[in-house]
Amino acid sequence: MSDTEDTVQSMIGAALHADAPGDIIAEIEAALGSDDRWVLNACILSIGHMARRFKTYPADLKARVWLAARTSSHADVLAGTLGDAESDIATFKAEAV
Repeated sequence: MSDTEDTVQSMIGAALHADAPGDIIAEIEAALGSDDRWVLNACILSIGHMARRFKTYPADLKARVWLAARTSSHADVLAGTLGDAESDIATFKAEAV
């Protein structure tokens, strides 16, 4: 498996199965410097999963992930994932902390 695949798999695994938001946050923080489209996509999805599972998300981290996605060379491809995560935040009435 490539480093990208390992990173994405680890992050999504945490987003789906972690016992606390801190585990997900740590995964996102560790990956956030990447400009890889799949890693950025996983960061966005992880925020959405956190909103769904824990009804909360870190506002500062979300802002940094969204900025990274919107300013990356993959912004057009990531726009749909950003919209999906925003929908999760709204649907599950997740609170920004």
